[in-house]
Amino acid sequence: MAYFFSDLNDIKIFSADNLWNPDEQKEITEAVNAFIIEGKVKFIIDLSKVEYINSIGLSILISMLTRLRSAGGDAVLCGISENTKQLLLVTRLHNTFTVVNNMEEAVEFFQMSKA
Repeated sequence: MAYFFSDLNDIKIFSADNLWNPDEQKEITEAVNAFIIEGKVKFIIDLSKVEYINSIGLSILISMLTRLRSAGGDAVLCGISENTKQLLLVTRLHNTFTVVNNMEEAVEFFQMSKA
């Protein structure tokens, strides 16, 4: 498994083992677009199994966030590794993404924000 989508009430959960396959980038973007058309605009991006993200992974994350926010929704990152935390700091994306520690905090974010 490289990635999959699941549901938790009105929240879509995106889980991945890695985010460096360029072939999957288009598939993920198309899937997110389809979910947006269905009205699914709240996403938890679970990166707990991803140890390393390259430029393709960053592109996927930025694309997802941009599309969701443009549709009136949002995305929350959870379970990120120290490597990913450092990458977000270096690229100054730590101010762009909402990052929480775990799935419970991500669900709580959407319950509190009503996004």
